Amino acid sequence: MVLFLLALLFAGSKVAAQPRPPPASCQPLPPNYGGAPPPCAQPQPSGWQPPPPYGARPLGYGPPPPPTYRAPGVHPPPRPSSPRRGTAEPTAEDDPGDAVAVFLDLVTLRIHGFDIRGSDADTRTTGFLFAIDPDVVQTSGYYTKRSTWFMAIGGGSDGLEGQLEMSSRAGARGFLGEDHGPFARIGLGFQFLGNNKIYRSQFELPTVEVGYQLLNRTILFELAATGSLVLGGRYNLGDHATRRIDTEPAVGALATLQVEPVRLHATAQRIFARQTGAGTAIDQLQAQLCVEPFELAILCGHGGLHQGAVTLPGGAFSDTRVVYLGLTAGIGTIINAGSSPWL
Repeated sequence: MVLFLLALLFAGSKVAAQPRPPPASCQPLPPNYGGAPPPCAQPQPSGWQPPPPYGARPLGYGPPPPPTYRAPGVHPPPRPSSPRRGTAEPTAEDDPGDAVAVFLDLVTLRIHGFDIRGSDADTRTTGFLFAIDPDVVQTSGYYTKRSTWFMAIGGGSDGLEGQLEMSSRAGARGFLGEDHGPFARIGLGFQFLGNNKIYRSQFELPTVEVGYQLLNRTILFELAATGSLVLGGRYNLGDHATRRIDTEPAVGALATLQVEPVRLHATAQRIFARQTGAGTAIDQLQAQLCVEPFELAILCGHGGLHQGAVTLPGGAFSDTRVVYLGLTAGIGTIINAGSSPWL
């Protein structure tokens, strides 16, 4: 019996000498706990896993990013370039060849005069016109177009006076650089102008222009030779001096320089007119210089020359010359810009 008790005491002392495992959380240690206290383990939520090392992302960690859907053929928008006039616009390098130049003489008053010499009733006339004068040049890629209108009505020392002109041409432009190159356009045009002392009219189909163009957001420059077939018209002066224009060829030239806020435009034309009257040519020169001194204000100076032989009432032929001068002021604008919504 004594031996059995001694054996139990020896086994219990060996169990007490073995270290106990650390507790699962920061609980008070029992008084007989042997060894250094373990570090406290903070309680974690159920299913928690430690984060991966920096730069590693094991599969299944965290929710996946949402997929980015993009329709076929749709590309992300390009980064806008540096702002221009307060807006982000593409530069000429981003959009080569796409530009528009607009001259808009919207509501203006023109005061002018004609000096007529060589007719049966030479005189000087003065008058005024309320006018609208748009001229739009557009280029997109290889496509180029120009539309010009002049509409005016008024009066003066020789009665009611008016003018209506239109020219519309379209064609192609090549590239010697991203914004300039040779061009060719074809279209039609007509002109009616006059009062009681001068009347001029003509209808042209087709009209052709071949030349060189520089067009971007800063400048418009065009220089071209022109040709047309004048299907009919009149050139009458004085009281009864007349000249009819039948189907005749015509040649000429045009030049335009537009740099905000200045515009210079000039045209020249010769109608050969061999079938009527003296059989000599009828010429026309026109020039225009405009400035935009402040926004939506237009000031222009105009000049013109008409000359050709007419038939007097007695049947004789007379060489005539008409000089035209005018000043315009009113509402309008001169714009060189990027691609146009009108194309």
